[in-house]
Amino acid sequence: MAKKMVQRKIVLWLGGLIGISGFGIIVLVMIVVLLIVGIAGGSASQTVNGGGSYCSVTGEVNHDLMDSTLAGAGKLAGTKDMIIQLSSEKGIDPVLFAAIAIHETGYGTSNAIVNKNNPGGLMNPATGSRELYVFDTLEEGLRGMANTLHNRIIKDGLVTIEDLGSVYAPVGAGNDPNGLNGHWVPNVTSIAEELGGLTMNCEQGGDVLIVGDKAWPVPSTKTITSVYGFRTIKVNGVWQSRLHAGVDIAGGNVNGKPIVSYAAGVVTKSQNHAGGWGNHVVIDHGGGVQTLYAHMIEKGVPVGTQVNAGSYLGRVGSTGNSTGPHLHFEVYVNGQTVDPMLYLTPILAGASES
Repeated sequence: MAKKMVQRKIVLWLGGLIGISGFGIIVLVMIVVLLIVGIAGGSASQTVNGGGSYCSVTGEVNHDLMDSTLAGAGKLAGTKDMIIQLSSEKGIDPVLFAAIAIHETGYGTSNAIVNKNNPGGLMNPATGSRELYVFDTLEEGLRGMANTLHNRIIKDGLVTIEDLGSVYAPVGAGNDPNGLNGHWVPNVTSIAEELGGLTMNCEQGGDVLIVGDKAWPVPSTKTITSVYGFRTIKVNGVWQSRLHAGVDIAGGNVNGKPIVSYAAGVVTKSQNHAGGWGNHVVIDHGGGVQTLYAHMIEKGVPVGTQVNAGSYLGRVGSTGNSTGPHLHFEVYVNGQTVDPMLYLTPILAGASES
């Protein structure tokens, strides 16, 4: 895993610390120290809001994510090596190739791929382009799709998902009365992220901050909007003191931005709209340490995925018990929650000193 050391002055906007107790004083001291460290770090931080699509953290294909995603894509299961080989021959991004194929075939289940071996929706010119081309084998169909993508990307210069969408699924086209073409770009983008991120012609969703073998979980922002600790909230009209068992990370245009793994480990939970956490992922890092990433916009990477520090997990959202887009991040040690800033502060401090 490539490790990008980014020099930053980290500014935290803190909210949600209500009341002063012994615990609150400890948290407050930690915050002050963090701010001092950030100020000493030098130049001001700049949040990068990545336009376009999320890039692979390493700049290379994430083979584990590509395998697991294609395994659930019907007839496309087991085609990773073929897609990578054809992409290499044609000079195109294998992740983009796979993402378009998955979308065009409804995760490998459409009539075009099942009965015609046609993953790219290619039309047969012999029929006046009124009927889908029928390929003898899926390999032939993938090769035909690779040729088409080569022509669009390399020859025509349509290098981004947005560019390709204007050809594959033009918004407002006469043959799209229900406006379904408007879903093409966001869906292909989402699948590319699910596959681990593009390897060509993309913009990072913020610098992935990795210090040592640990990563800041939301590359696009370092803003803390709520800290760990007890806070007073109204439940059924009654004010109660409740433990906020993690930290909330938000700020700026964070909705839909990538969430990455704090450290190496294996995904043990990846649940869809499960209670107050909404879509969330849990990673076991070994040694009794686990991390939780909640309120994702959609279900994250699948259970069993092996991740490294900075590996893509999903995207920031507001599912579950949430009032706006943010990442709720928790750390467990031997099954008990602890203040995540004990683990995140060294990342910020290390970036300031580098």
